Amino acid sequence: MNREILNAQNVYNTGHEAFDGILNYYAEKYANKSLILEVSVSIPENLEIDIFDVNIVLGNLLDNALENAIINTEVDFSLKYNAGMLHISMSNLFEGNIKRVDGNIVSRKGDNHGLGLDNVKRIVDKYYGTMVMECDDGRFDVDVIMFVG
Repeated sequence: MNREILNAQNVYNTGHEAFDGILNYYAEKYANKSLILEVSVSIPENLEIDIFDVNIVLGNLLDNALENAIINTEVDFSLKYNAGMLHISMSNLFEGNIKRVDGNIVSRKGDNHGLGLDNVKRIVDKYYGTMVMECDDGRFDVDVIMFVG
């Protein structure tokens, strides 16, 4: 993945290398799948957050939408920083049903999959944040807030 990130087009330039790498990597993947990735970013260049954590959170959220969004639709992705809070918001249309076990969303790919959202939640908890997911009428929305420096 690192090599692909380095070779990705430079569509997004937030000034923060970790975020730029992930966003540019996925911009190409979305375009190849005929999805429109609508990105709104407002973060400082010196935002202090572990690059590994950025990869886990953004990578899993963007990957889930990439796999599940309806072709030729828009995936809305927002990344904002204000007063010590990083807010990540994502929304996409999908077909089919959401599979839930004990109220939690689980992968439709089988038993050896579905750790992505759990990993996102683990990182969100590390930053004393919250993650809210809603699935209504064929739309999946996720909002994440993390407290970072």
